[in-house]
Amino acid sequence: MKIQIQPLTALCDERIDICIFDLPPFGKVRIRASMSFPWAKGVEYESDACFTTDSSGSLDLSKQKPDSGSYDYTDSMGLILYLKRVKGKFSDVMQNISVNQSLFIDIIAECGQDSSSARVERLFMSSELKCLEINDAFVGKLFYTEHSSNKTIVFLGGSSNEDLRTILPPSALLASHGFNVLALSFFGEKGLNSGLAEIPLEYFEKVFAWLEKNTITNCKEIYVYGGSIGAVLALLLTSRYPIITKAVAVNPLAWCFQGLTLKRVSLWTYGGKSLPFVRFAWLSSFANIMGRFIEDKPFGFAYHYRKGLEVANNREEARIKLENANADILLFGGQKDGWWDTHDACLKIMEELERHHYQHTCEYVTYENGGHACYAPFIIPVDELSAPLKIAPRLVFSEGVSREANAHMLEDSWERTIKFFKK
Repeated sequence: MKIQIQPLTALCDERIDICIFDLPPFGKVRIRASMSFPWAKGVEYESDACFTTDSSGSLDLSKQKPDSGSYDYTDSMGLILYLKRVKGKFSDVMQNISVNQSLFIDIIAECGQDSSSARVERLFMSSELKCLEINDAFVGKLFYTEHSSNKTIVFLGGSSNEDLRTILPPSALLASHGFNVLALSFFGEKGLNSGLAEIPLEYFEKVFAWLEKNTITNCKEIYVYGGSIGAVLALLLTSRYPIITKAVAVNPLAWCFQGLTLKRVSLWTYGGKSLPFVRFAWLSSFANIMGRFIEDKPFGFAYHYRKGLEVANNREEARIKLENANADILLFGGQKDGWWDTHDACLKIMEELERHHYQHTCEYVTYENGGHACYAPFIIPVDELSAPLKIAPRLVFSEGVSREANAHMLEDSWERTIKFFKK
């Protein structure tokens, strides 16, 4: 038996092909995958799939559907996408993640008494990439190369990215495609707001000024990329600062909402004053969650935001005025987003831009069965993205999306993003 994997060493966002040769015709093969992390040794992931070889005794995972196993459709990346955590905590992986270290996946194929194995190395950053840590005017890490395109992207994470390390992998991967990428913290780090409330927009003006003057970036134009809360922020900044000429928003909202706190304050401020915002309808939201609890059914936070919009009398005031932007815009949204109504928000954005005869390009790519997937592909196993979140007995948050749909959304939106920024 011979196992062939191409490429054995590659960036994490690259696909690999797995082929097996010199097997009996129509033989039964079991392939197992296991993933380990140098920075989180107590965490392990595993997957497996069983196949039947063709008449020549060969097997190509990009062309054959497994007979059984961790996934049930044709995909050369199936064993990697559907790795399942069997030991340790996912939080240990993300909190200790290091882009300077590779992650490794061992592939073992077995057919009767015969077996073959290979180790795949997955990189977060290309070898020529350099990194500059910034902790004075703002908190961030700049990934760059000596011969970059001089296109600079500000990368903004979501509500779970209070630790800068969690957005370093996708930032480094994006930079490996020929950009300068600044992974930027805007809350949670030392010297910044501890939570997502009353974030001053003046902070980002310092960032833009630094990027414009620094000898590495020296840019007159800035691109932004944001996912979830970061997507909302990306659009808000784009609507206010003409230095931003391209913006990508994955699962955004079209309005400014209340901060993620019990206090009735905005997520964002300027000049010491709250930007207009939609308040949360706490009583209705609590009643909805309790109703789902009594029925023993999962709930979604989308109702929370939807109800707030329904009762708000300042929707237009709180709307992000993207028609004032000076940028080409690319939106991505999952129609089954359980965190908020991304699809409706994106439709509202497109409607307003058309109504105002927007002078730049704006495209909305929607995923009918996609959820709130916001990250680079092939890093986080889709079970971690799609699994229900058990908050308490009978109290479960779930988007109700398929793993396959989220996997497709991650890969497709990532590929389109890279092409968009390279145009």
